[in-house]
Amino acid sequence: MELKKSPLVEAVFQLAFAHDFGEYDPTLPGLFYTTIKDKFPHKKEIPNFRYDIIDNEGGEKSVTATLSRFSDDNGNHIQITKDYIVFNKIRPSIQWEVLKENILSNVGNFINVNNGNTNV
Repeated sequence: MELKKSPLVEAVFQLAFAHDFGEYDPTLPGLFYTTIKDKFPHKKEIPNFRYDIIDNEGGEKSVTATLSRFSDDNGNHIQITKDYIVFNKIRPSIQWEVLKENILSNVGNFINVNNGNTNV
């Protein structure tokens, strides 16, 4: 059955980073951006972005860090903080195969920029 309008408003895929892999490199979002800027021309830095994470013991804690947001003109977004990377796709056209390719290619770019560190 083909729907006239997609019932999805937004698709989100999030990868959390391991907290025991060492010191966070604050230049990582900028280095990653150099690999995607042709496809994601819009860049925004949000300082003092506040979010909650669950630590290794299962406790919740509040974190304040810079959020780097990269986007294109088609509703695709990549967001990075020191704790996670998130891929978002918003309406009007959310197609799983397109989102999946975006995620796979850019996770590969991110790992390569992070010197092959796979603790994500």
